[in-house]
Amino acid sequence: MTKKIHNTRNNKSLDDWSTPWNAFYKIESFLQIKFTLDPCASREQIFGMTISHNAKCEHYFTQEENGLLQSWKDQIVFVNMPYDEKKTWLKKILFEITQKNKNDISSTIIVALMPNNADTIIFHELIMQANLIYFLQGRIHFEDPTSGKRKNNNLGSILAVFFPRKENETVKAKLDVWNWKKQPIINKGD
Repeated sequence: MTKKIHNTRNNKSLDDWSTPWNAFYKIESFLQIKFTLDPCASREQIFGMTISHNAKCEHYFTQEENGLLQSWKDQIVFVNMPYDEKKTWLKKILFEITQKNKNDISSTIIVALMPNNADTIIFHELIMQANLIYFLQGRIHFEDPTSGKRKNNNLGSILAVFFPRKENETVKAKLDVWNWKKQPIINKGD
């Protein structure tokens, strides 16, 4: 796997916008899963103490811990990756879904929330390798993790769901549409 370290984010970065909790919980409810890992969290120093300010799961990796270099094996992973590093993160996703555990099976499930750029090479070469792709109706307004202020999103979003598979197994994505704003939240935070 690549040794690239993702950018150190700051609150001025376009890549440091947090998924709103209500959208996160709706994704869990819609997919009927409970995420266990957020490999794309960022960290902030306040009064000399380091805190995570946008992690969505109890288990997470910050840019210093570099989720690209960590194992995601046997996890249910929520990825809201730095948008300027989509290709690197998508290659990591495709690597992780083929990694076997001690029982010689792959059990990692990865859900990536990404901009809807269906006209790009990355979409056709990497994202289309997902098992499921949901085009979201309604835009998610991401939050500045330090102030909580919401940002108007000028792009629609997709959810790409990657299930475990054998190395070099070919999968053709099934496409669907999901109106996430109408999704009820079930078992919020349980």
